[in-house]
Amino acid sequence: MSANSKAFELWSVAEKVTIGERVRVKVECIEFRAKSLYLGTNESFVIELKYNSFTKRCEDSLRFKYLGLKKPVVTIRAVCILERILCICDSNLIVLNQNDLEVISYGNKLKNISVLCLNENPLTPNPFSVELCIARIVELCIARRKQLIVYNMTSEKIIAVKEISLPEFVLSLSMDGQYICVGTDSQFLIVDWDSGHIQDVCTSDSQIAVPVSKRITKHEFLISGPSSLGLFVKSTGISERPPIQWTSDIVSIAYSHPYIISLSDSLISIFSVVDQQLKQRISLTGGLYLDNFDGSVLIATIDSVYELRPIPWEKQLQSLLKLKKVKEALDLSHNWREAGLSHENYHQILMKVKRDSAFIELSFKHFDEAKQLFIESNADVLELLDLYPDYIPLNHKLETPVKYFVDNFQNEKFHTYLALKYIDQLVELIQRNDIESEDVKQLRQRLRVLLRESTLYKTKIVLEKVIEAKLDYESALLYGRLGDHERALTIFVRQLNDYKLAQQYCTELYSSEKQLKQRYQLFHTLLGIYLDIDQRNVNELVSPALQLLNSEGSELDPIRVLHMIPQKWTLSMIDHFLNKAVRQSMHGLRQSMVTKGVVWVEVYEIVLEWTHACDV
Repeated sequence: MSANSKAFELWSVAEKVTIGERVRVKVECIEFRAKSLYLGTNESFVIELKYNSFTKRCEDSLRFKYLGLKKPVVTIRAVCILERILCICDSNLIVLNQNDLEVISYGNKLKNISVLCLNENPLTPNPFSVELCIARIVELCIARRKQLIVYNMTSEKIIAVKEISLPEFVLSLSMDGQYICVGTDSQFLIVDWDSGHIQDVCTSDSQIAVPVSKRITKHEFLISGPSSLGLFVKSTGISERPPIQWTSDIVSIAYSHPYIISLSDSLISIFSVVDQQLKQRISLTGGLYLDNFDGSVLIATIDSVYELRPIPWEKQLQSLLKLKKVKEALDLSHNWREAGLSHENYHQILMKVKRDSAFIELSFKHFDEAKQLFIESNADVLELLDLYPDYIPLNHKLETPVKYFVDNFQNEKFHTYLALKYIDQLVELIQRNDIESEDVKQLRQRLRVLLRESTLYKTKIVLEKVIEAKLDYESALLYGRLGDHERALTIFVRQLNDYKLAQQYCTELYSSEKQLKQRYQLFHTLLGIYLDIDQRNVNELVSPALQLLNSEGSELDPIRVLHMIPQKWTLSMIDHFLNKAVRQSMHGLRQSMVTKGVVWVEVYEIVLEWTHACDV
């Protein structure tokens, strides 16, 4: 996606925040959880604003708390599972109750704190505890000792589990599992706090801007490296992606799949994590901080809060295709598998994008690229030939005689006569030549095309002639035309011994979703033929019967199958089929339960919002 197409739009969430009616505040940090926006101010206030899902804005302050230190609140983090708000003010860690913003005493006061971060991938098995990492400075005379301390926090206590000494003052932290990405005065480090191992990564330009680090995915971080480069760093200290080239005054970064968003004093820059290229720029003066809060990207300035709302990816794709940016549209579609669509809906959209991209490539006469995209999108070849007749070779009208006849002569007598003549010629050729000769194959193929394509010949008359000529495959086609599918399948199984063709017959005859019931019946008919105990070769048909049961394309009712299979079959013979049936049944049940739960939650939220709106 190029920089002149949009991935996000900037919307105001809260403007010129005040305490009461007159007291304006200066925002230092923000947190957003459970539809509440928390602001830390320069005068030691923590303010909670209620977020309205209908208006997509924050209302007047719900409550506020004065911490009494007359210093800025530089960090604020919500731990919803413990109903706690963590704040750093005047280098002290202060814990508030999330329900009323009252201070909670944990006994052991934590002081001299500069940076705090929560572990997004905690190692503790207890779901009701939180791991956090704190950079602490302890001053002894004229020397300073720098430390990282890892704590386990519950609703009742905070317990130190690890202390690690570092050579320099810590300016930034991000945490994933046992790994901590640390930005110091002069360098970035990866610290394995479980083992104590420290890995040097690169130098930092702390004299130009505060070093920034952000967890991107599991065991991967993004840091503001030297020469204004955004570097992707694994927990091993190596980089597996190309860097991002951004401005030198970066103050904050966030990750919202598949984008990296950076904030400077006057600009929001949006990059793709796929190709590391700039996709969009948005002007915003006075930006202080941004982050992704459970899918909502919020940005704080000195007195306001804004939200970066993603433009629906379908609209992004339309915009890119309109600009004929084929590669970027395809990259975007491949990297939006997490958009919450069902597999079927996502597949339909992807196929449409590929078809549209193929037409764009064709307009540029990029024939190889267009051909590949048309194939991948299952494009209708006949439709393409109609749309682009000038690209077809001059000899394209030399059609096969049978198809030309079927399309241009709509007379029952002609069609019946031609079918009978083909049969007579086949009989003569077979008598003079081997049945596998090339002449016999070509003539037989013409007869089959006629039997499949035409609907005008008299089926019963042609069938009598085919049976007389002992043409088994053609007999099966005609029995199918008459609706006698059991006899057609019997021919495929008993006379032709072609089990793959029999299953293909079941799949292709009723391919529409509206014909699901008929398709089910065909598969059960085929299984019944395999299991017919009156057949001489019944033991030989056990293998194709099991193959049909275990095939992903077969559609069989498990209850009906259990009544059909012989009693002498062991459970191990059908365990794969039973496992598949149970999985499908459980998947359908769970999918229904999830859908029901989601709908219930949505209805509940709408009722709550409506009740609140009515009260106001």
